[in-house]
Amino acid sequence: MGTIENLTNYWAEHKIWKDAGEPIRDLDTMAEIHSICSTCPLFEKDAGWLPGYDRCGKCHCNLHPTSKTLNKIAWGTTKCPDTPPKW
Repeated sequence: MGTIENLTNYWAEHKIWKDAGEPIRDLDTMAEIHSICSTCPLFEKDAGWLPGYDRCGKCHCNLHPTSKTLNKIAWGTTKCPDTPPKW
């Protein structure tokens, strides 16, 4: 997936999240989702856009168990991009 496609996907997810009122998941839910992601073969440890972040190898979004900044699993409107979704 190229950079343009990554940005397009990010902004599409961002619009859905903004339109829904910017719901944020609680820390326990974020940690649970991150734990699910970390067992996936597509999980990329320490490969996120920011230091200390992991990355989804399918959609290339940042993943972090507690941060609410640029973190796919923090947004209450996102789901796992795999088929079928793992969370």
